[in-house]
Amino acid sequence: MIYGCLSAIIFCAYLVYDTDNLIKRYTYDDYIWAAVSLYLDVINVFMAFLTVFSATDG
Repeated sequence: MIYGCLSAIIFCAYLVYDTDNLIKRYTYDDYIWAAVSLYLDVINVFMAFLTVFSATDG
């Protein structure tokens, strides 16, 4: 459960970093790579929350 909480915090920080990076670095034509980057961050946060909730369940 502790590892799940730590990974959720780390991936939330990645989400904030990549959002800031998206605003500063990506141009209008790079929207696909920007969307993939944010999508992977959201998936990782979701997986971390699943780890936390499954650890509290059993």
